[in-house]
Amino acid sequence: MQGTSGMFIIIIIIYIRINVIHHRDYPVVVKSVVMVVMNLLLIIIEKIMSNF
Repeated sequence: MQGTSGMFIIIIIIYIRINVIHHRDYPVVVKSVVMVVMNLLLIIIEKIMSNF
């Protein structure tokens, strides 16, 4: 159960990341901030998953 919820979160993060990258209206600063936040979220999720 824990693994499937983690995969679901990762899929959502990848989906958001792709949408932000391919969206032309966002400035570069916003894109880079979103990328950093997404990478941090992935690291946090991986740490939580490895603890269980």
